[in-house]
Amino acid sequence: MPSIVNLKFKGNKSFVAFSNLSDTESLTKTWKVCTKVASYLEQGQRLENLSWRLWHLQNLMVDTDNAKSKREFKKLSKNMGDKLDKEKGRAIESLEAPDFKRNASTDLIRQRAVERERSREASQNARPGMIKRMQFTFSIDTPPGSFPATSSSSYTFSGEGSTATAPTKPDLRPSAE
Repeated sequence: MPSIVNLKFKGNKSFVAFSNLSDTESLTKTWKVCTKVASYLEQGQRLENLSWRLWHLQNLMVDTDNAKSKREFKKLSKNMGDKLDKEKGRAIESLEAPDFKRNASTDLIRQRAVERERSREASQNARPGMIKRMQFTFSIDTPPGSFPATSSSSYTFSGEGSTATAPTKPDLRPSAE
């Protein structure tokens, strides 16, 4: 198989790994290195992004080996090369993310997420005695004389229509016996 990606590098020997991507094994090794060291290099995220794009282009070439895919590959690689040249030297934060395109797999993922959320809600609502929303229990001091034989009361507020109940506390004072 001819070389999948023909890249020319001027002067910088650190990109020598990208110059020999003639087979799947060397591309796989390069991709692994780029993804593992991305956080340690100055432009590591861009290098990782480049490796992902090369991986994608290689898959395009291997999946369909015909004249149309070769034209598509040349067009994609030329456009990508121009885009990378234009973005060279810019901070990663200032670069734009690629457009998101919906397809069947993204719709399937979204549908699965909705189904999981429904089943999670159904399982939560099915359990008796389960707290439906956040519930806070705390003590507050009550004015003297409001409740006999207590100095503070415990109130429970739930997220749905605050209901305040003041349970009476047992008298814990020592008896006269």
